[in-house]
Amino acid sequence: MDEQLLNRILKCERLPSFPAIAARVIEMCGDESVSMRELGEVLSHDTAISTKILRTINSSFYGLRSRVTTVERATTMLGINTVKMLALGFSLVPQLKGLGGEDFDPTIIWKRSLFAAVGAHTIAREVRFDHYEEAFIAGLLQDLGVIVLIQTLRGEYVPIVGQAVEVHGKLKPIETKELGIDHTQVGKALAEEWKLPPILVAAISGHEDPEAVSPGYQQLVRAVALGAKAADCFLSPEDQQVGRVKNYVRLASQWFDLNHEQAGAYLAEIEE
Repeated sequence: MDEQLLNRILKCERLPSFPAIAARVIEMCGDESVSMRELGEVLSHDTAISTKILRTINSSFYGLRSRVTTVERATTMLGINTVKMLALGFSLVPQLKGLGGEDFDPTIIWKRSLFAAVGAHTIAREVRFDHYEEAFIAGLLQDLGVIVLIQTLRGEYVPIVGQAVEVHGKLKPIETKELGIDHTQVGKALAEEWKLPPILVAAISGHEDPEAVSPGYQQLVRAVALGAKAADCFLSPEDQQVGRVKNYVRLASQWFDLNHEQAGAYLAEIEE
């Protein structure tokens, strides 16, 4: 790994900063004595995040009969782990939106991230992973390194990512060849600097090779990686989609013992 280039990236003035609200939430959630009232009070000071949390708890996904109107009540109902992940997602994503300037259209990156996040969440929920909410944020942030490289290197990196827009699997080898560093290494370095939860660091650094991840995080990272394979099914060129679906089904069987019908049903749910 090119340590000199990594240091240059991490010191770049265009590097997104870690939101103060996210740092505070992580700190509080690491304290076993923290109360939902205290957490709700901190979140309520950020109008944008508190509004999105309330919108989430009142969405059709939770199917509540009566409307939740306070963040404190929402945090109690959602649980500390879910609230932590929602706060992270809602605070981090806006930080990463203005990437690439006029040199690059980030739509394909965000589209893939969203498909992958929904895929990871769907799979983790269906196989009854304990904290499947974490899978959504992990899926959304798995390509954090790509976003950071576009943001910091711009003209140096945009042609590289452009070579792998339609086939994401090509990206890491091209990055290594051209830069001496890849997006998983960059993403991991920033995630550690931001002090993101270890399970998110594992997903960001290991989603390209889940088998190399620590056993304690492997199931979640597999879900994130399979979510990315699901994204490839929808975003690859038409002549490659059959092969992408076969690869997704093969890994669904290998990693989660899902049969062809189950894997296909989850893929349809992800698309919907």
